[in-house]
Amino acid sequence: MSASARIGLCRILLWSGLVVSVGQLRGMAHHCETSICAVTDRESPWVTLLTGTRGARPGRRPRCLAAPVMSLRQERPGRRLLPVRHRAGQLSAPQREALERDGYLLVPSLLDETLTARMAGRLSELIRQTVAAWAADPAPDIAEPGVVHAKLGLADPDFAPCRDHPLLAEAATTALGPDWHLGALSLRAPLPGCGHQGLHPDFEQRRTAGRWQTLSAMWCITAFTPDNGPLRVIPGSHRMSDPPIDMLAFGSGMGPHPDELKIVAPAGSVIMFNSADLWHSGTFNYSPAPRLAVTAGFNPGGSHG
Repeated sequence: MSASARIGLCRILLWSGLVVSVGQLRGMAHHCETSICAVTDRESPWVTLLTGTRGARPGRRPRCLAAPVMSLRQERPGRRLLPVRHRAGQLSAPQREALERDGYLLVPSLLDETLTARMAGRLSELIRQTVAAWAADPAPDIAEPGVVHAKLGLADPDFAPCRDHPLLAEAATTALGPDWHLGALSLRAPLPGCGHQGLHPDFEQRRTAGRWQTLSAMWCITAFTPDNGPLRVIPGSHRMSDPPIDMLAFGSGMGPHPDELKIVAPAGSVIMFNSADLWHSGTFNYSPAPRLAVTAGFNPGGSHG
């Protein structure tokens, strides 16, 4: 496990109550380098105890911008299937245009606090169990260090709002055409001190014209703030044939990009985006808690399940 992942794991263990003493944390720190103290811009006494050195403050982080928000039409009569804050079951013409032009669309505060609170409780327990399993395994198999990934049940009633909201059907039809299906429901939760990715599209074979290859609907179960690892995107990059980064320069997609936008949104919001072709990434979680998001993935064609 990398140094940043180890420090993130230590933090989440403290946050979850799985460890309560510096002695326990010392046992986890034997793989860490002293440079891990620089993972936060706030000095942490227990990090100092772990490594014997004090963390340097990283450089200024890129400016964070709020994504443009479009107004919503009222949903069709009789279509209100879920408790939501806005009667939103239909995309407006400006929203459709923005989704196609920019490759993403933020719709804020769709889900009620009671729904997000229930989902947050389920996800927090799942994270606690996952981190406990990591701590018990001397060589855990972690796909993305410092980030909890999990597949969620498509039929799980607690996450029904993330798959069944009528606005998603409107967006999927707009982006994918009349035939589409829900392919996956998943969690990605960057732990404190972790989560940054290089800019990338999800598909190697990109499509820069015509129907989208997939639609991802990322629900903010906790608020996306400038500091807790929000999604960043390069608007319009799904229609660019040339990469927005230097593919030959090692690590060129890791740093800030002049055209990037960090999407800040309250809990209960949804970010719909072309994950296959739009250049995007997760960002660093500087906060003391995991950032929670559930993503519904929609694919063209009928379901084969």
